[in-house]
Amino acid sequence: MKPDLPGTRLEDAEAVMQALEQCQVDAILGSEVVMLVRPREVVETERKLAEALRQSEQRFRLALTNSPVSVFEQDLDLRYTWIYNPKLGFVADQVIGKTDAELVDPASAATLEALKRGVIDTGQPIRQEVATVVRGEPPTCFDLYVEPHRDEDGRIIGVICASTDITGRKAIDEQLRRSEALYRGIGESIDYGVWVCDPDGRNTYASESFLKMVGITQQQCSDFGWGDVLHPDDAAATLAAWQECVRTGGDWNREHRFRGVDGAWHHVLARGVPIRDEQGTVVSWAGINLD
Repeated sequence: MKPDLPGTRLEDAEAVMQALEQCQVDAILGSEVVMLVRPREVVETERKLAEALRQSEQRFRLALTNSPVSVFEQDLDLRYTWIYNPKLGFVADQVIGKTDAELVDPASAATLEALKRGVIDTGQPIRQEVATVVRGEPPTCFDLYVEPHRDEDGRIIGVICASTDITGRKAIDEQLRRSEALYRGIGESIDYGVWVCDPDGRNTYASESFLKMVGITQQQCSDFGWGDVLHPDDAAATLAAWQECVRTGGDWNREHRFRGVDGAWHHVLARGVPIRDEQGTVVSWAGINLD
C-alpha cells in the first residue's frame, strides 16, 4: 500500500474537480493525485498565448476567405499535406494526399513539379507566373511563390507555397495591349500621328511618323527635344504656351512649324486635351498633330 502524501492526497471527487478547476493538478497516479502548484502567472501567460494563436489563425483564415490566394504544403514526394482556400474548383479533401499530376493536365503538372522540385534541390525560393489547365477548361493564371519547408533541424521536408489567381488581371492586361495596338495603328494612319504626355507635360509617346519626320528618337522627344526642332520664331512662344496649358489644365490648340529631316518647315496644327481621373485630377494629356 502506498503511503499517504501529506498535503497532496484528495479524498473525494469533489476535491479532485476543485483542484482541476484551479489548474493545480498535473498528474493522477492510481488513487493518488499528485499536485504540482504552478504560479498563476505561468498559467495566465499560457492562456494568453493560446488566445493570441487562436486570434492569429482566425485573422489568417478571414484574410484568405473569398480572396484569390491559396496556401498549401507538399512533402518531398510533392503530395499535398495541407491546403487552405483551394482553387480550380477543388475542395481540400480532393487535394490532400495527391500530386499535381493527379489534379491538373500533364503539361501544367510538369511545369509545377519542375518549379517545386527545383526549390527542393536548391533550397532557394522562387516566384513565377504559371498557367494551369484542369479538365480541359480555359487556363487559369497564377502568381506562384514556392519556398522550402524545413524541419527544426533545418532539413528540407517539402515546400510551402502561396498562389494568387491573376487570371482577371491578365485578361485586362491583354485587352489593354490590344487597345493600345488599335489606337497606335489609328494614330499612325494620321500624317503626323498622335501624342501622349504625362501630367507635367512631358511627352511619353509620339507616333513613329512624327519622330521620323523631324528625325528625333522617342527618348529625345520625352526630354523636350521636340522644342529643338520648332521654328526659331515659334519655339519660345510655343513652349511658354504649353507650360501655361499644363498649369491651367486647358485644351491645347496651336499651330507651329517643325523642321523636317528634308530641311523643310512643316506646318502642324497640334490639338490635345487633358485626361482626368474621377476626382478631376489631370493624369495625362492626349492629342494629335495635323498637317
